[in-house]
Amino acid sequence: MLDGYIFKTPEEKKVLTADFGSDILATDTIKTIGASSATKVVALDPLGADVSSVVISSTTISSLTLLITLMAGVDGSDYRIVATAEATTAHTITDKLYELRVRSGSKA
Repeated sequence: MLDGYIFKTPEEKKVLTADFGSDILATDTIKTIGASSATKVVALDPLGADVSSVVISSTTISSLTLLITLMAGVDGSDYRIVATAEATTAHTITDKLYELRVRSGSKA
């Protein structure tokens, strides 16, 4: 099930807010992105290839939220953005799934 849709033009930068507040206890935090953590963000094209370096500019953690800066993308293309957060204390892992639609002009 998709957690949301994002529309942007190829030239536009847009911040996607992946809120894990309903999935992680307020007394916990999101584990820092790194080798010893499941916390990550991946962008996939329609064939399932990883295109993160083309679509994702940066990812930061703010409280129980991942702030994902989206960039570029090919006009007319749709991408899946998978945001995964691991709770620091509980070690639970939760995914959020978004569809990014890159369009010049209309949001068709």
